[in-house]
Parts: sequence; C-alpha cells; structure tokens
Amino acid sequence: MDVKIESVSVRNAETIALASFSSKGGTGSLKLMYTMERLGDGWHIKRPPGKTEEAAYRELEDEDGIKFKVRERSILATPGGRSFGLTGFGLVDSKGRFIELELADRTAVDGVIVTKEFGKIILKSMNPDVYMATETQIGKMHAYLSARSGK
Repeated sequence: MDVKIESVSVRNAETIALASFSSKGGTGSLKLMYTMERLGDGWHIKRPPGKTEEAAYRELEDEDGIKFKVRERSILATPGGRSFGLTGFGLVDSKGRFIELELADRTAVDGVIVTKEFGKIILKSMNPDVYMATETQIGKMHAYLSARSGK
C-alpha cells in the first residue's frame, strides 16, 4: 500500500492533513482528511477521519438565503493539493452589500475555508462556486446577517 500526504495546513495548534491511500500499482485511491491537534511535542488525531464530520455539511441552496463572495483568490502550487490564497472572503446581505469575515487562515486547502465567526466553510466546486455548511452554521449566519441588516 502506498500512503501519500496530499496537503497540510497548520493553524496555530490545529493541523488539517489530507492523505491518500492506494494499492501498489493500483489506479484508484482513497483520500481521508485528518484534523490533528498539538499535544506536548507531537500531533494527535483530534477526531476520527472519514465522512462523520462532513456528513453534517450540505450544499447551500438559494432558499437558504446565504451567499458568499471571494474578493480575490490566487491559486497556490502545492503537490497534489488544491490550495488557494484569499485576500478577502465574506457574506453578501440581501441588499448586495459585502460583509467581510475574519479568516483564521488566508490559505484554503482542498476547499476548506476557515472563518473565525463560523469555523469551516467548504468550497465544494468553483465556476459556479458551490459552498457547504452545517445547519448550525446556517442559523448563525442568518443571525449574523440580521444583526447587521440595519447598519
């Protein structure tokens, strides 16, 4: 079996790593995302890998009333990973105003954008941009937009 680390993103005491597993000489591979935390001098898996966490995420639909905007992104060359740098990321309110969110990291790895307000937002695909969030995040985003609608 071949194991390859596709990408690694370090944010303070947390790391997100994407690993791929394939049989020797095989054509397909299995990719798993690991979230690790620093404990003492080493890194430890924070929660089991797999679809458990991602299962809570769903694609945002027009009916959700949540729209994101990326001010600018630049593709970063990383071996095997899909990474891009962000100069600005935020929500768009019902009047079309851009509300910038604070990013935990200006680099998005494998479509994972981490905001300080809402945590991980997943960019599932580009052109058009398709985002994924949890129901809890969607509720918080609605409250966030409502609180700013009069400003």
